[in-house]
Amino acid sequence: MKQEILCEARECSDRGLIHTCKWLAELGSQLTSSESEKLSSTILMEDDNYEAEYDLYLVTKSYFDCKEYQRAFKVSSDCKSNKLYFLRLYSWYMSGQKKQRDNQVGFTSVDTVNNEELYKLEKELKANLPKLDGYCLYLYGIVLKELDFKDDAIKILVDAVNKRPLLWTAWEELIPLCSDVEMVISLPLPDHWIKTFFLASVHNELHCAEEALLYCQRLKDIGFQSSSYLNSLIAFSYYNVRDYDNAEQYFEELHNAYPLRLENMDIYSNILYVKEKKIELSDLAHHVSSIDKFSVISCYVVGNYYSLIGQHKKAVRYFQRALTLNPRYLFIWTLIGHEYMELANTSAAIEAYRKAIGINRNDFRAWYGLGQAYEILKMPPNDSRMWTALGDINITINKLDDAKRCFLRALSVGVVVGDTCLKLARLMEKSGDESGAEVYFLRFIEISASSISAIQGKDVYLCHRYLANYYLKKANYDSALYHAQKCCEFTETCEDGKSVLLQLSRLAPTAKPVNSWDNKSNLEEEYGNQSSIMNLTDIGDDSM
Repeated sequence: MKQEILCEARECSDRGLIHTCKWLAELGSQLTSSESEKLSSTILMEDDNYEAEYDLYLVTKSYFDCKEYQRAFKVSSDCKSNKLYFLRLYSWYMSGQKKQRDNQVGFTSVDTVNNEELYKLEKELKANLPKLDGYCLYLYGIVLKELDFKDDAIKILVDAVNKRPLLWTAWEELIPLCSDVEMVISLPLPDHWIKTFFLASVHNELHCAEEALLYCQRLKDIGFQSSSYLNSLIAFSYYNVRDYDNAEQYFEELHNAYPLRLENMDIYSNILYVKEKKIELSDLAHHVSSIDKFSVISCYVVGNYYSLIGQHKKAVRYFQRALTLNPRYLFIWTLIGHEYMELANTSAAIEAYRKAIGINRNDFRAWYGLGQAYEILKMPPNDSRMWTALGDINITINKLDDAKRCFLRALSVGVVVGDTCLKLARLMEKSGDESGAEVYFLRFIEISASSISAIQGKDVYLCHRYLANYYLKKANYDSALYHAQKCCEFTETCEDGKSVLLQLSRLAPTAKPVNSWDNKSNLEEEYGNQSSIMNLTDIGDDSM
């Protein structure tokens, strides 16, 4: 097993997957028991073309290591081996990520800037799907995930871990996509010992700490009892069930054994905060700052310390610094919401909690904080933000009819928000209400025309695809032509648009493109009337 782990660590290092390489190297070095040798292992070898173009690989990897991603992408255009092909595409992806970060200005939302390379990269990967190895499938999975094609991302990531079971970063990307335990059980995952690490981690994320501890015990039994990652999982499990004494003990042992290790020190600082241990939290803040003053973890821990001593403005400042480094850091959005609540800025707290929920819908702390904020603010029933939040909650617990009614109410009482229109359109499409989906897809497109939001921009072409097929089915050929032509403007739906245009050339060769939005005001008014008479009491207690 140890040889298998270290060989995979080398393969990940060769491809620039440094965090997975680090994780595997630590796991292999901390493997202690002979029990692990009883487990079956498979060492997957590399293709023959790699040695033949080693000089090209070396220069590409050197550019990649120097963060010259565009240069690495260009120089490797004629590559033949799977390893170099992945490095080329990964350089392309990282180039887009770097541009995205450069375009952000300070404290920003996770969705205000889009990685424009994702669409081109998705097209390249899709065209070569049958030939992709496990590493390229992982890259395809994260591209689909960022483009919000979650169902497709799950399928591709599952394929990736089946091809490369030890590719831990693919397992990690899969974890937040799992909505419940039943879904985890249904996934066709490989029968490999690393699956137990995944099950322990995903049960923790789903707040099933007792089950997570059982999986951790299995890992101990097969030789991973000295693993720092496993012990951090155990500590996190105790933290999730609010057994802060045991959690603190495990984190303290980890901290003493690996004093330069910053991973999980954010959770450790949460425990010290809850137990109001000011001296210990102060020592931890000084310690992590001395290791890396400007890391996400250091900013987080220092922010927690300032919050504990009542300096909430300084706490917000440090949490915002952490968010600048990592805008998708779930815990920080939640803590910023807490700090704004302390500063009596309830509206800002609500926005922070909602961003946390947008990243991870399973975070009960953010949901609880959002509920508290609404209670303190005493929002009237005519506040659209409250109805949107209720709709999100009902989607989470699979109460889709109630969610639809909440979104309708939100649109009827407040400023129309594109994201709410899109959620409502998708719900109506899923429930078979085609005419209702038509109305709100059209509204979403209209709102997006005057918006620069990345989320709205990347979903517009999906709306056009739905509408093109819908109008073709309804024999509204002029409108179908309009939306099919719009589909052809986007890489992802170009082929779908051409398919509709081909059918239209046979069915209605004289059709003229017409935007159907102006013709749908009556239907929109009908839906608006349905929502305007809805009250909070219309939603069943079981959905709350």
